[in-house]
Amino acid sequence: LQWPEGDLVVNADPREALDSHPMVTDGRIEVEVLKPDGQPWPGWSGPDRAIFHRNTHNRGRILDGRVLWPDNRSLAGLKGESFALKFTLVHARLYTLQAATPPP
Repeated sequence: LQWPEGDLVVNADPREALDSHPMVTDGRIEVEVLKPDGQPWPGWSGPDRAIFHRNTHNRGRILDGRVLWPDNRSLAGLKGESFALKFTLVHARLYTLQAATPPP
């Protein structure tokens, strides 16, 4: 994909059991950026991958689903670049993803 602009925002539930408390996030979603040839993008993959572990729905509220890499970096820094995203889900569900600019 060619990243348009903004942050990667997900709608996700990183709980092993859906009937557990919404704040018990015992799972995670790992996100890596891969070059168009499928190789890891240095600084965005492997030990530098993003790890998301927040439930974005909690008691009727929608919580922040921005995915951040180490040092609070976001995909906004890769605007216009072509790459693939690799998602690894561990006891988690990923419902949607989007590129979104932060609210004013």
